Amino acid sequence: MQSSEDPDINTAYGRQVVLGIAVTSASISLLASLVVLVSYFFILWYQASMVNRVSLRLIVFSCLCNVVFSAMAMATAGMTDTSTACKVIIYFVIATDVMSVTCLSMIGLNLVMILIIRVAHPQKMEKYYYVFIALMAVIALVPPLGSKSPSATPTGRSCW
Repeated sequence: MQSSEDPDINTAYGRQVVLGIAVTSASISLLASLVVLVSYFFILWYQASMVNRVSLRLIVFSCLCNVVFSAMAMATAGMTDTSTACKVIIYFVIATDVMSVTCLSMIGLNLVMILIIRVAHPQKMEKYYYVFIALMAVIALVPPLGSKSPSATPTGRSCW
């Protein structure tokens, strides 16, 4: 049941509220990722040996993906789904979102490899993590690319 002050998404006011929430949350995410990246590169500049860790590099890659995701999400928030830019940008949004989350999953896997399985050289596994991350992004892009359902037809509403 909807109260009288709840915005209806199908009204102009409701779309403005949702747009404001989307841009605000993407801005906060972008800012937090940038703080992590600046901190990493600051430590890298002063003490490079401290940041020579697979998990930290995966965090940095996750933050880079999140920066792209947040920027693209903010860009698409004001677009309609009929624009050509929306059709292109949405694939970057999907891919970077999946890549960012998969990076964090690979950090967990890396910690299991080090602490439980006791892999002697986790750096040798790092390339496989990145291959898996890219593979997951490609797999996530296949369903939207192949979709010919009625929901895939443009409606003139928000891109995201």
